[in-house]
Amino acid sequence: MSKNAPEIITNAEVETQKAWERIADSIWRNNASGMLYERPKINGKFTFRSLMTKNQKHAKEEFHRRRSGVTNTAKISTITTGAVIRKYQESDYPDQQRQQRPARMHELEERNCKVLLPFWDKIPVDEVTIANCDRFHDTRCSKIVRGEGHRAVDLDLNTLSNAFVWACRCEMVKLNPLATRPRYCSEKYVHHCREFMPGNANELHKLAALFFGGERSQSEVLGWQALVEAMTGLRTCEALQLRADAEPYEPGWITPDGKSLCVRRAKGQQHVNPFVEIRDGLRAVLDALFAWMAKHYAKSPWFFPGPQPHPACWIDSLGSRSPSCLQEAGPQGDLPWI
Repeated sequence: MSKNAPEIITNAEVETQKAWERIADSIWRNNASGMLYERPKINGKFTFRSLMTKNQKHAKEEFHRRRSGVTNTAKISTITTGAVIRKYQESDYPDQQRQQRPARMHELEERNCKVLLPFWDKIPVDEVTIANCDRFHDTRCSKIVRGEGHRAVDLDLNTLSNAFVWACRCEMVKLNPLATRPRYCSEKYVHHCREFMPGNANELHKLAALFFGGERSQSEVLGWQALVEAMTGLRTCEALQLRADAEPYEPGWITPDGKSLCVRRAKGQQHVNPFVEIRDGLRAVLDALFAWMAKHYAKSPWFFPGPQPHPACWIDSLGSRSPSCLQEAGPQGDLPWI
């Protein structure tokens, strides 16, 4: 079967699971993918055959073309996937609302495009298939240094899908061929932070104590970071903005009455709930943190100083260091989630 041949589905169970909806005479929609199908009788048995579109008007035109026996003379696109990616780059990686992305998401999209281009640059848009996605997956995973690479591939293909959505808006292509792309990172192998979080204050302090057991002050920074994040509910990227010399209403500023800590929320929520209440527990931690900073990092204004010459910790330092600390500490009977 050629690559342009319509897909045929003969699995009878799919219909019984109410996966199909009839929307016109002899035209059905697959509710899972949104793709439209005809219902021909082949070898004496009714089956589903793809009309290669999700648009009802185009599906009817294709259906009548097949019934009338007219040869499909559609032109093959000469646009390459590389051109689609570069158009996305030139437009500065807009989001679904055609707005500028937040700085971190912009950085990720920019980095992913650089990863995508070597493989996809010369591939025509008409050849963006699941098979080529699989080849990209194999190529990408062979170069991964840390981890298996499945999640990285999903993020790369998500960026490529974003580029195709933008190309559709710019009328470079008609459809996004990655709208129904496969996912390579299975949810059953994904571990979430909530699976390992301390269940109470005692477990929290025992976890933080693992960072204070060594001689390196940099590990102690992560211990303070774990305590502050747990007591404030801040994300890591939010906590790393805190400065001891902050101006009023900047991250790290403490109100004159000493009851509130100013923070800057992530994900476009900068002005949503910009203060954290300082209660007795958090006050004790902050007092101890400031005393520790004065002794070890007197010249650094950051709550969580990084290794020289970096002013603050890296965003992945706590997550990267935690497993090794737990391994060095050995089995912890009183920390059941380890």
